[in-house]
Amino acid sequence: DFKAVDLNADVKTATFECRPVKASSSRLVEITPGTSRALTARFKLRPGTPLTGSFEKVRKFKTFPSIWPTPEDTGRYIVRRNLEYILGNCTVPLGADTGAICMITDHVALPLGWMRDNFWQIRFLLDVYANIERLTDSHKSQRYSKMIKQTVKGHIKWIYQFAQRPHKFWHRSYLTTGRPKDGPVFQLDQQCYPLLELCDFFEACPEEREFVASILRHRVITEILELIRSKRDLSTGLFPTDETPGDDAVEYPFHFSSHVLLWYTITRLDQLVAEFEDVSHMIYNDLGIFADDIRAVTLNHFLFREPEMKPTYAYLVNGTGLRTFYHDANDIPTLFAPTWGFTRTAIEREAWRNTMNFAFSKANEGGFYGKGPFGGLGSVHTRGPWTLGYFQSWTFASMIGDRKEEEASWKKICGAMLWDGLFSEAVDGQTGECTSKAWFSWPGAMIGSSILHSLRNQ
Repeated sequence: DFKAVDLNADVKTATFECRPVKASSSRLVEITPGTSRALTARFKLRPGTPLTGSFEKVRKFKTFPSIWPTPEDTGRYIVRRNLEYILGNCTVPLGADTGAICMITDHVALPLGWMRDNFWQIRFLLDVYANIERLTDSHKSQRYSKMIKQTVKGHIKWIYQFAQRPHKFWHRSYLTTGRPKDGPVFQLDQQCYPLLELCDFFEACPEEREFVASILRHRVITEILELIRSKRDLSTGLFPTDETPGDDAVEYPFHFSSHVLLWYTITRLDQLVAEFEDVSHMIYNDLGIFADDIRAVTLNHFLFREPEMKPTYAYLVNGTGLRTFYHDANDIPTLFAPTWGFTRTAIEREAWRNTMNFAFSKANEGGFYGKGPFGGLGSVHTRGPWTLGYFQSWTFASMIGDRKEEEASWKKICGAMLWDGLFSEAVDGQTGECTSKAWFSWPGAMIGSSILHSLRNQ
């Protein structure tokens, strides 16, 4: 009858510390044939309940099993649970005889493979691989190391042997079988991540030299490089994309963070090829020159230094003067531009800092959702703050030494974290509750990698 039922009389007062709250109440609901009833429960804290105190003290997960014997705080819990989620829920073997493994980003809403999302999941696995002896005993570390290596190698096999390219390029998303889920939409950034994944794998596992060499000799890489070169705009030297990393159609064809990523990819691929004297192909010969050229044209067309504004990188340009200014939670390469070595001069670094400060401001229309205690960087793709946005603000604050903002962003990360240590795509700015994709592996993987980097530095 849509009337609220007060359960106060049925529930006894009790205190629950570091464990789930439990209470029960019984009612009779009559459901006649052909009808339905919806039961909705609402919970709220008693008036005057304090919200102060040490968050880390509350976030002790001593009741959960752990793969490592060290004390488990929030950070280690995030690492463990995202590792378990990726290995247990997001890896889909194509069959024991193939050795290939598809990686999906979530197991409920969109159980698909994205080259972009998968790269950061794999990057997290390799970071765990590099730190596993710090996290658990020697027996378990050997088991996990073997599993991680097998998973990454299997995913590379899936990319280069099973991910279909009916239009020559890697598509937006894939079914686990390797069949494209979407039509012929060209995303520049998704042509880069599989190449970077191969570079990262060899760096982490140099003993897999022959396997990596076999991929370099494979026609897929040369076809992708030839395709990218063929799409280059002759008048500007820039490279077009149909969509942004947020899977949104572009207003102008050239996108900044995709160019940063392309430069970084070609640079890393050039370094990888240099390790293999026995792998020769004419398309590999000038990768260093190609990378330098990409960086030069990117700076020429995206770096704006006009009298009425601070030096800033544009988001999209048409190559003849028109541009847009925006930043999205999905634009990770922009955040990493200094770390990767893209920004080198004082003016380039200043423009990067101005661009990132713009990203976390009201001026970033459609990208920043600042209202509420969980406000932050998001996306026009799914409007509202994103957990990837929290990662960006947390990382940016760390990069520039802003400890206050770093702590504030970490609290948002912890507050938006789901009970199982995973993260949703977007959240409510007032409550931090999930508004899109309850399980989204990409942000958890990136947050986990950063935690591992901090652990390694310590």
